[in-house]
Amino acid sequence: MSEHIIILATYPFYRAEIIKERLMSEGIECSLANVNAISAVPGGAVRILVMKNDFTEAADILIDMEEEFAEEMVEDAEIVEDIDKILCPVNFSEASFESAKYALSIADKLSADLYIVHSYSFPIVQSIDFMDTNTIAFTEDKTIHQIQKEAENGIKAFVEKLKKYAKDKNLLNTKLQSFLLNGHPADEILRFAADQNIKSIVLSSATSKQEKRLSFITEHIIANAKIPVFAIPFEAQFDGIARVHVLYMASNNDVDFFSMKKLLTILYPFNVIIHCLSLIPNDSMADLQIKKWKLHFEKRYPTFQFNCLNITKPTNILETLKSVVKEYNIDIVSMVTEQKSFFQEILHPGLSKKYIFELSNPILVFHN
Repeated sequence: MSEHIIILATYPFYRAEIIKERLMSEGIECSLANVNAISAVPGGAVRILVMKNDFTEAADILIDMEEEFAEEMVEDAEIVEDIDKILCPVNFSEASFESAKYALSIADKLSADLYIVHSYSFPIVQSIDFMDTNTIAFTEDKTIHQIQKEAENGIKAFVEKLKKYAKDKNLLNTKLQSFLLNGHPADEILRFAADQNIKSIVLSSATSKQEKRLSFITEHIIANAKIPVFAIPFEAQFDGIARVHVLYMASNNDVDFFSMKKLLTILYPFNVIIHCLSLIPNDSMADLQIKKWKLHFEKRYPTFQFNCLNITKPTNILETLKSVVKEYNIDIVSMVTEQKSFFQEILHPGLSKKYIFELSNPILVFHN
């Protein structure tokens, strides 16, 4: 019997009840699942279940109801604060300067403050029982002093170079600040972001042998940050932001609506086209999802251009995504990390690392 029952949609409980009553009044058998469970989906979402042979008719009714609820959906949307503080961790390399260019341009468009941060750590020196302990203390202090001085000189030179670039490019809407942190770079950057109420992080995801350590830091920050993270590969050298094609990898539930608002909070000043990619193996469900997306975009974001597409049976998800990136001239790939859907494969630690750090496009990562 269970193979004949499928998920029509996922909604907050109060709305799912309304939809259920409407479907039942139309003679469509319907039930709700996960009513008493604690759901990770915002609003305590539950699944609406229908018989497989009723799916098409139920989907048409659902689309009509979506239009009726359109204004209410706008009011229920999660409030997202303006992006007024952007953090850019740097290690003074050429790769991190390229990421700083991206950060500066985004901050300039958003009239946001830009925080340039460098984190350094002192070497761990084991205690050895020598007679002349004063000599050891002097050597350790000199090493620590040198490391701290190099960090101070490095961030000063880096910021001066970035200020010159900002002046040359007329990017003058940004208040630029710099900070030195001492400790494990990834942990210190995350702590600083939380303490300063940073709204987004822009950093390099370079993967050359020289930048291998930075890649580990980038991976750790992406996995643990609670705010959007922009990972910039060195190959994506900055040459200005004009028309921007953004690929949003949909999770195909209501979480996408919240994620889209976060995405557009960052990108609204730019001239963007959003390409929403679904990977749904069932054609009918894929059609329903695309209809829902289009209706939501038309009602909620009429000034933006959206392109909704679905790939039904990709043989290799990673290669499929690379193909889409190439076909649609994608500039930025955006993904949500906490997805329990078909995208779980690409977000597996090994594969997601391979994808994020091998792709030549900037990656914008959200957490829900």
